[in-house]
Amino acid sequence: MSGVVPSPKQQSTVFNLPLKDSENTRAISTFRAIVQSCYGPAGKLKMIHNASGGHVTTTSMSQTLLRTMSVSNPVVKLITSAVLAHTGQFSDCGLFAAFLCSRLVESCLKLLVPQQVAAKINEELLLVSLDYLRSETCRCKASLDVGDANMMLALVRSTLGSKPALIVNSTELSSLSRLILQGFLKSIPDTTEGKLSLTTVEYVCVEGSTINNSQVMDGVLFETPKITEKYLSKVQPRKTLYQGGKETIKVALFNTSLSGDSVEFVDTAYEADVGVSGDVVVLQQLMQVAAQLVQLQVGVLACQKVVHPGVQKYLAENGVLTVDRLGSLHVGAVQRLTGAT
Repeated sequence: MSGVVPSPKQQSTVFNLPLKDSENTRAISTFRAIVQSCYGPAGKLKMIHNASGGHVTTTSMSQTLLRTMSVSNPVVKLITSAVLAHTGQFSDCGLFAAFLCSRLVESCLKLLVPQQVAAKINEELLLVSLDYLRSETCRCKASLDVGDANMMLALVRSTLGSKPALIVNSTELSSLSRLILQGFLKSIPDTTEGKLSLTTVEYVCVEGSTINNSQVMDGVLFETPKITEKYLSKVQPRKTLYQGGKETIKVALFNTSLSGDSVEFVDTAYEADVGVSGDVVVLQQLMQVAAQLVQLQVGVLACQKVVHPGVQKYLAENGVLTVDRLGSLHVGAVQRLTGAT
């Protein structure tokens, strides 16, 4: 007879150490120096590498920096958690918040006053600062006219210029700033009814190309190595007449596999008679779906995953262009573009 004897539960231990401990002071000072050296236009990049190996992270962004740093000191952990919560809500000023928090704690530890008094003073200073920032006489705020293209362009250029990892010359910086502003303006809807919602702007990186070759394009841009000029010469997506006599192309969008071997049904049990092939039956069902798409005068079949070659051949013969392997990133953009439900 065998059995398992559980080990006795160990009692939790709580260590009560003074905040003015030399180890805390040294850890906060080191953390503040790291953050301060990343802040501002003269900030430097940091290379983070685990002592056990792995990849190297090069960054000056607060979110990436704080998430990849290995922090053991409890006070620095508390500051890091507070800053990450701040950036998660506001998506800005992470480095400034980290520098301000660490600098306040570091300065208060050097004061010859009780810690409770220092905390009360900081709370009062916070209220005074918030009242001043909300007032009309605050000189820390600058008015921004979103209708002034030059002012908006200067804002984008100054933001990009503060990124040390963006190694570009003045011409490339101006070109990139114009493109970002152009993309932002295109994302604003034409109508102002209801709540304002900006269109998502996707960034597609192409290796081997310069910034001067970048451009803003309407629609969705993704790689389709199977769709060549020769393929397009044989398959022309059919067009249908829309209301008012305008031609349009119907798009059918699938977010599931159309190859017949979807892993979404891996736990499903099948029973087949002798001589009946499950693959053949599934292909027949897919061909029925394809025939239905042709009957509905669909011009383009877009699929997040893989489409069976037999289905692609049948659709091509009937004037339907197939675009598969969109991925989870592009399928959402195609859905917004086409209005698919």
